[in-house]
Amino acid sequence: AAGTATAAVAEHTVGLVLGAVRQLFDQNERAKRGGGPLSETSELSRTPVGIVGMGRVAERVTRVLRHGFGCPVAY
Repeated sequence: AAGTATAAVAEHTVGLVLGAVRQLFDQNERAKRGGGPLSETSELSRTPVGIVGMGRVAERVTRVLRHGFGCPVAY
């Protein structure tokens, strides 16, 4: 049925955005290799975010980013 995965896809998208902003994937690889201290990362809170498209998933992602993280969102 249409829209059944909207919440799951939106949550996954926000998780990927968090991972990118916090450089989680690079930091994880560095830690596995026994690298030095982890580098400082940015915060998502109040960071401007651009969204391409405005379907159900994008609307849900926008709500989470705006209300959950205080991000200004542009379309």
